[in-house]
Amino acid sequence: MAVEAGYSPDDIARATHSPMRITELWGNEAAMWSGWVEHFERLCAHEDERLRRIGEAGKAQVSHLLDDARRRERREAVYGLE
Repeated sequence: MAVEAGYSPDDIARATHSPMRITELWGNEAAMWSGWVEHFERLCAHEDERLRRIGEAGKAQVSHLLDDARRRERREAVYGLE
């Protein structure tokens, strides 16, 4: 429905995970984003091209968040919490 309403694949993908960025997280943030990457990867293989484009957009978005979380967690493991 969102595609038919004119929303872009980037907007649709971002709407699925954006609230996660503002919530306080407990545990391993990188593991959480890794799960999101896996979910979007499944969409990348969908038979519907519109859903594949959403999957590709979402995977790119959360891959950046995963990389950031890994860097931050590595820094915290080495230097402690700031």
